[in-house]
Amino acid sequence: MNISEELDDQPNWHNREELDAEEQDADVLDIARKCMEARQYHRAMHFLQGHTSAKARFISVYCRFITSEKKALHDWHKTDNTRHQPPLPVNTEINDLLDSVKDSADPWLQFLEALFLQRLSRIPEALNLLYHAISIYPWNWAAWTLLGQCLDSSKALTDALTNIDLPLDHPLPQMFQIKIMNELHTATDVELQLCDRLLGTDYFPDNLWLMGQRGRALYDTLELTKAETQFEKMFTLHPDRIEDLDVYSNILHLCGSREKLTALAEKFLLIDKNRPEVCCIVGNHYSLRGERDKAVKYFRRATHLDRTCLTAWILMGLEYHELVNYPAAIESFRKAIDVNKKDSRPWAGLGAAYDAMGMPQYGLFYYQQAMKLRPCEFYIWEGLGSCYEQLAK
Repeated sequence: MNISEELDDQPNWHNREELDAEEQDADVLDIARKCMEARQYHRAMHFLQGHTSAKARFISVYCRFITSEKKALHDWHKTDNTRHQPPLPVNTEINDLLDSVKDSADPWLQFLEALFLQRLSRIPEALNLLYHAISIYPWNWAAWTLLGQCLDSSKALTDALTNIDLPLDHPLPQMFQIKIMNELHTATDVELQLCDRLLGTDYFPDNLWLMGQRGRALYDTLELTKAETQFEKMFTLHPDRIEDLDVYSNILHLCGSREKLTALAEKFLLIDKNRPEVCCIVGNHYSLRGERDKAVKYFRRATHLDRTCLTAWILMGLEYHELVNYPAAIESFRKAIDVNKKDSRPWAGLGAAYDAMGMPQYGLFYYQQAMKLRPCEFYIWEGLGSCYEQLAK
């Protein structure tokens, strides 16, 4: 790919002093990177002691953040299955980490500062830092991902793209728009056209990530046949790719393609049975066969492997709903909301569960939350109508 001049961004925030400091730290930075690749984070921090270049500070603070996250997760699991366990791990070192990167002009350290602010729920401050950091150096995709976690609506997405000092025809804002609209499950023909443009010969032809995003957009717009074709094309290029398999298995489940789903489950169980996406495939396979208990077993295994696997929590809730185990369905949907409050499906699942339990007031509230996120979904309006009917309204 020939990158045009306007996309060939060179770091322009480095002054001469910073470049000299980075050159002096070059050998130590190389050692620290090797330690990070080997996941020896404490050794990386040890080697970087006393070094003041921006890269050295970034690696040192980031290693400290990773070790503090691991400790917080370990402490959190100590309270498993008790009422004292908080919904998510609590990292007590975030404030100290924030103080160590404050008021930096380096976009990578600004990204870290925004990350710590976001963890402290100081979203407006994090957004301002991210706008600045991305405008200086747009090719840090982790900064775009963090920005997406701070947005909760398509309006917020529009405001964010307006505040970033980049032309709208730059590929990264377009990739970001596709990603966020898919996460909000509000993708339209506009996002599909952006996918087609970026998959053209001028940008990233046959890019697997973009093909997966296009398939997700088609899935959300209920173009199931086109979505299935898109995923099949993607897996023809890379037959053993596991990412996006959970969405593809959902499509096969909705289309009733039992043979394809069975073949997919058998193939990937041999490749890697300990991936949450593979567990979702097997769960969908058993669900399509009507073996609900086995489906629940594999969806729960997916959540054990990755507690943030949104698809597994939602599918497990749906299976429990079919088994008329409404309390378990409610618990699954609540876990899904803890993972992603921007997805309408767990809100609608809670509404359906409470509606089925004869508690229309509760069902009405959750259906209304789902409707705010996705106002054009017919089954949400049907659920609202059912609740209003039971309440004689």
